[in-house]
Amino acid sequence: MTLKNMILNKIKKYPRIAYIHVPKCGGVSVSDAIFSATYPGWMKATSFKSEIDLEASRVTAEVMSEEMQKIRQITLCEFLARKKSRYFSGHTSITTEILDQFATDWNFVTMLRNPVDRFVSEYTYNTHKRSSWAKNDASIEEYLNLPAAEEAATTITRFFTGCNLASLKKLEINECVNLAIVNLQKFAVVGFLHDIDAFQASLGNHLSISTKLAHKNSSPASKVSNELFDDDSLISQVKKLSQMDMLVYEKAVSLFNKNYS
Repeated sequence: MTLKNMILNKIKKYPRIAYIHVPKCGGVSVSDAIFSATYPGWMKATSFKSEIDLEASRVTAEVMSEEMQKIRQITLCEFLARKKSRYFSGHTSITTEILDQFATDWNFVTMLRNPVDRFVSEYTYNTHKRSSWAKNDASIEEYLNLPAAEEAATTITRFFTGCNLASLKKLEINECVNLAIVNLQKFAVVGFLHDIDAFQASLGNHLSISTKLAHKNSSPASKVSNELFDDDSLISQVKKLSQMDMLVYEKAVSLFNKNYS
């Protein structure tokens, strides 16, 4: 037996997991915990593991004159199609076609968060972080009137329909919500940031792994977030923008998190 075949036989005992990381939903800590609990350390720097490279996806999208999320979907699909692949994570939306093709062999996992909380967390993080990636310089009052706010407020729906905002606007809101839920039902585990214990229990039940989650990549301006939540007028605008995401979230909670109250 060749060395290559020996290695391939060795990795077959490990499950195939794809973590779809919705921004500001605890994804970095979740991804790290899942990987550490499931795979040997040596696999981290191999081709058996992959993640979305934010800058590479941006450059590729510009060169190919294509939407960045479409590039990321292709990156995801190409990795899932490799027989030796074992673990994927990243900020990418996912389509019905990808799930129908790979959900039999792959365990798709994700974490959701209350859309209003997620929106505020993303805004404050992007406004006060040091990184230039998706850096925001607008005040919250200005931001709420920008196209970026509408994109942010529909993040959950876009991630689990695989549609861009323009495509969502062509559909009835119930069609968008139903498509997202149908796709989420093809996931092995759907967790919620408000109930980490239930999420870890679900990972144990479905994937037989024991995780210890720690928070990383937290907002650099939690005080600012708290101040925004104290402004009823601003939060009312966020809720209005997030109507579609909230419908997806509430339906997902009722389906996947029975103990939520």
